[in-house]
Amino acid sequence: MEGHIKEEREEYTIMYDDLKDSILDCYDINNLKRDPLEGFITKHEQPKALATHLETDDVGIFSYEIKENSSCRFSTSTGWHLLRERGALSAELTFKQLSPRGSMIVRCVLVRRDDACRHYMVDTVCKLHQKENCIADNDNVLQPTAGQDGMWFYSNEGPRKSLCFEAGSPDPNGSLTCVISMRSACNGTCNTCTDETFKPTMRSRDLLLIITLEDKSTSTILARRSINLWPKSVIRESDLDKGVRWRPRGAAAKGRQNLNENKHVGHKNPHRTYLTSSVKMAVAAAKYLNISKEELMDIMDYQYDEDR
Repeated sequence: MEGHIKEEREEYTIMYDDLKDSILDCYDINNLKRDPLEGFITKHEQPKALATHLETDDVGIFSYEIKENSSCRFSTSTGWHLLRERGALSAELTFKQLSPRGSMIVRCVLVRRDDACRHYMVDTVCKLHQKENCIADNDNVLQPTAGQDGMWFYSNEGPRKSLCFEAGSPDPNGSLTCVISMRSACNGTCNTCTDETFKPTMRSRDLLLIITLEDKSTSTILARRSINLWPKSVIRESDLDKGVRWRPRGAAAKGRQNLNENKHVGHKNPHRTYLTSSVKMAVAAAKYLNISKEELMDIMDYQYDEDR
């Protein structure tokens, strides 16, 4: 009898050890903070920089210098104009008065500038610009430029997607400098949201590039800046000179009224009649191919400047 009880105890001990090892494996995989056999289990929190209702105000002593060139231009009124795909937004970031810490990362997130549209994620490359040779995949509008292998990685720990760069550790004086470079796979007019309830509007096209410096182990935000970003198929001087990106609705309505009035005299201008007929054919083809109005306008916008 005693021998039988002894065998059961040994079997129980083996089963307990196996169970504990299995739980500890989960501990390692999921970055759990406490011994799972000694109380509540808590997982690593999602980065605040990826929250649905994230903060955009400035944090920390953080300065940046973006390299301006023909494919990345700055406007004092509408922010940075970036040529889609071919343009590179390259920036030198400088952080100061950082407490001694370990390894850090720079996280870049695209969000919609308008508060009413911000909950709609920028979480996919539009159908028009998806291609098999994307550096990472077709889910990320922000993509790293060439020559940064081993320095960048994608993160989707929260509801938003982000492009991250290894930044190293601050020096003994609490200063840290790093250089990052990225491009946009889509224009501001593209449909970059997978939410079926999302309807692209003028207000939803305005984008913010939010750059944060974070402790890599805890995702604590140490510094943050928000930059107005306008990815485009072509950069025009007229757009750089605009005081605002979008004209008032009243002016747009007036323009539509003038267009309707001109329909009555269209027969007097054979060139206009021919162009109207061509546009109708393009619109019909777009509808047949299930291409949105915004995508069609993007194609026409690009083609107008390309074929000259």
